[in-house]
Amino acid sequence: MARDTLLSDFEKPSYEEWREAATAALKGAPFEKKLLTDTPEGITLQPIFNKSDLEGIAHMGSVPGAAPFVRGSRAQSGPREPWEVCQSVSRATPKEVNDMLAREIERGCTGVNLVLDTAARRGVDPDEADEGEVGKDGVSMATAADLDECFKGIDVAGLPLTVNCGDAVLPFIALLGAHLKKAGKNPADLSGTVGSDPLGVLAQRGSLCAPVEHSFTEMSTLAKWAVDNAPGLRTVVVRTHPYHDAGASVVDELGFAIATGAQYMRVLVESGIPVNDAARQMCMEFSVDSRFFISIAKLRAARLLWSRVVEAFGGDEEHGRTHIHVRTSSRNQTKYDPWVNMLRTTTETFCAAVAGAESIDASPFDEAVREADEFSARIARNTQVILREEANLGKVVDPAGGSWYVEWLTDQLAHKSWDMFREIEKKGGMSAALSEGFPQSICETGAKERFGKLAVRSEVLVGTNMHPNLGEQKLDPRGPDHSALHASRSAQVAAARTGVSVALKAGSEQVVDAAITAAKDGATLGEIAHAWRSGAGEGAVVKPLQMFRSAQMFETLRERSENHESETGARPKVFLANMGPIPQHKPRADFTRGFFEVAGFDVVGNDGFDDPGAAADATVDSEAPIAVICSTDPTYPELVPPFVRRLKEKAPGVIVVLAGYPKKQIDSHKETGVDEFIHLRADNHGMLSAFLDKIGVR
Repeated sequence: MARDTLLSDFEKPSYEEWREAATAALKGAPFEKKLLTDTPEGITLQPIFNKSDLEGIAHMGSVPGAAPFVRGSRAQSGPREPWEVCQSVSRATPKEVNDMLAREIERGCTGVNLVLDTAARRGVDPDEADEGEVGKDGVSMATAADLDECFKGIDVAGLPLTVNCGDAVLPFIALLGAHLKKAGKNPADLSGTVGSDPLGVLAQRGSLCAPVEHSFTEMSTLAKWAVDNAPGLRTVVVRTHPYHDAGASVVDELGFAIATGAQYMRVLVESGIPVNDAARQMCMEFSVDSRFFISIAKLRAARLLWSRVVEAFGGDEEHGRTHIHVRTSSRNQTKYDPWVNMLRTTTETFCAAVAGAESIDASPFDEAVREADEFSARIARNTQVILREEANLGKVVDPAGGSWYVEWLTDQLAHKSWDMFREIEKKGGMSAALSEGFPQSICETGAKERFGKLAVRSEVLVGTNMHPNLGEQKLDPRGPDHSALHASRSAQVAAARTGVSVALKAGSEQVVDAAITAAKDGATLGEIAHAWRSGAGEGAVVKPLQMFRSAQMFETLRERSENHESETGARPKVFLANMGPIPQHKPRADFTRGFFEVAGFDVVGNDGFDDPGAAADATVDSEAPIAVICSTDPTYPELVPPFVRRLKEKAPGVIVVLAGYPKKQIDSHKETGVDEFIHLRADNHGMLSAFLDKIGVR
């Protein structure tokens, strides 16, 4: 009542009145230019949203746990079930995995997220793999005994399981089945996702170890087996991390996800699996970045779109829900000032929880540099645990629901992503689109646009392309000794081989059971993979996605300066030719310092010079190969000519830069001898790279 009384004392302004007041506050600047924001998805964000923006949005009025599942896939009946804390465990050996996994479960993890190394994801044993593949980005896995070691003292049937098997899903499930038999369990006790995503592997790596059709046969074979033997296990997964890390916008990523999922549904249904059973096999994995609201809307739109796909296949409404697993973004992780990654990960984890993800993996802050240690793993895990248990976010149903902005944005993303999905369908589906190079081209375009924004610093990565800390202590990039690991693991697997004969026939309903029996009898992951692929033909090949971290372009510049310091004893130097009193030169001196320190330059400052000649002499004495004149536009015509003349006489090789871009003075300053101009709209990355080249920094 008090609130109603208070509000009744004020007239409610109309949107038109608000806009009129906002336009007046802009003092002549265009409303559209200053207050509207265009996103990479082709969506224009308004400065304010109204209830009228929800008119015509079909999903409004839906409830949690009901189609189209925008508000979450779980209904609210009694206490809400929080998301799974599903931190990835990526140690190189089974023993190390077991130690870390036991610690993670004891301290808050509620799921097992096992990461296999590059060799295992290809279905290759350590002694047949390249040295750098063994223990690369995950655990070396070859035998059922390895899995026994990983899960020693851990009831894997009692926790949801998440495993990225690459294109070796059947061989891994064979090892898993053998482990369960030895532990006195059976596959019916399993829950989670051990999924096949051949098109995701193909896009990321550029190749499969078998033809696409053979991989689809593996997918349908495992799905049929799971329906009958492991109903709690999902065996088909759509992973969009490669597209995200290659530069895809949210619309692109959603379009690719839905197109991939639709093709997988066709494979399963055409193999004879009922639609509802096929839908239950599906899991979707997304990355979320620090664009908070658009990432929330992305996951809500994903559920809406997927429910429409299942409906189109003839599935029941109830089966239009899907399990969404989220990992915080790798694309925006930085090597320099890595502590900032903790803040990014916190924002992204909060975003995934608000959006209703069923399971979340928060990345360690040091993953761009090295394998996570106990401290970084604890911080990542506790980020989730605090949000879930202390902030009670896991008890809230659809926290973003009803927000005019989020609901409108969800609808916008859904419509635009559906258009992308339809475009891919016209090309014959996702596999045909990948063969044509369509998603790869889309991602390349998105990456170039992102690089462009990072270069001019309209998109900021704190500590990397803005506000660098040149005095920070770099993290030790420790990691496993891959040569020693390759040798030891090769010897272990060679000694464990039993020579058991493995024969697996594609299309046989008993093929999974046969593979499990072979693994129990001692067959290795590589032997099972070889038997399964025997006679299948050459593996599929497409143009691979070019994945990146946004910070890499600037990290390369910083590394050049550091290498120069290692070789010469000093970082490349820039002298600030500050003119006039401190209030006159300081704004541009500060800007210049930030501009050059991004690349690791040693910027030599001072309190300013009254005389241009004295500034030129000080520049020469500094022995800096670059001098930046810092003052104001009105004073430049008087100060620049004498400074440049004096400097060029004494040190003709010094590069002269002007801080600012006074349009009417540019030609005269160039004639005087100014070489470059730095300003807010300048290509920071391109200019810094050129400066390093000009002064001979390799």
